[in-house]
Amino acid sequence: ALQRETLIWLGDVSLELGRPRQAQGYFQRLAALTAHEKDSSAEASARYSLARAFLDGVADAPRPGYKAEAIALFRRALAKADEARNSTMQARSHWLLSLLLSGAEAEKHLHLCLQVAETVRDRSLCLNALTRHLSGTDPRRAREVSQESLALAHQAGDSLGMAYVWRVRMRAS
Repeated sequence: ALQRETLIWLGDVSLELGRPRQAQGYFQRLAALTAHEKDSSAEASARYSLARAFLDGVADAPRPGYKAEAIALFRRALAKADEARNSTMQARSHWLLSLLLSGAEAEKHLHLCLQVAETVRDRSLCLNALTRHLSGTDPRRAREVSQESLALAHQAGDSLGMAYVWRVRMRAS
């Protein structure tokens, strides 16, 4: 348990310090440890954190093929989350896959995100992705969905979620 907590802490701190590659290493070690321990739920969280660290690392300097690699990482996290029935990691993996993919595949992940989201925060994230998806085709509906997402983020006390909603709303207007 101490080794897990240490790896989580080191990964999170590395991300906060702007060292996503270093964080990836810690989360990779955590994923290997939890896989060895056959703890699918913890492995799903570790794999999700690994994928998020990867995205943070390429955000400033995208490279060819990064999107396909990110999609593969999130699909692996989703597979573990499905295996463990970890609804939080399912929702968050579907959320990011809906943002990375397009068309029918993105829509499928949006709907699945909304189906499995059990917490107010996760539901807000899913609705925020739906707002982004609708902004190009149905601006009126996008505004309505963004209002609901903003209310849920506020209810959850999720200031980062509220910032995401406002960012998407500004892009949509």
